[in-house]
Amino acid sequence: LLIRGGEIRAKVMGGKARIESLKLGKMAENVDDLSGQVTGEVGLARSLDSSQLNLKIQLKLSEQVTKALFLIDALLGPAKTSSGTYSFDLQGPAFAPNLVPSAGAGG
Repeated sequence: LLIRGGEIRAKVMGGKARIESLKLGKMAENVDDLSGQVTGEVGLARSLDSSQLNLKIQLKLSEQVTKALFLIDALLGPAKTSSGTYSFDLQGPAFAPNLVPSAGAGG
């Protein structure tokens, strides 16, 4: 998979990590096989796996990846947005988070 770079901007205060931007690849430029963005909060616990996640995830796959992995669209389809990206909410404890399509996905 071709992924050109990544970036993270986060603040940790008061027992929470606020992810302002976690980027993988370049979603707008259509040059990466996989690109994505994560925003949200992590309520930090003494044990990292007990931390509470409240994250929004957007993924974009290249046309080449979707053709090569032809079942991927069927598996991720409920999370597909009208723009062709896949949008998820990731919530719950880090050791067993719940990944569900975001509201408004499924188009």
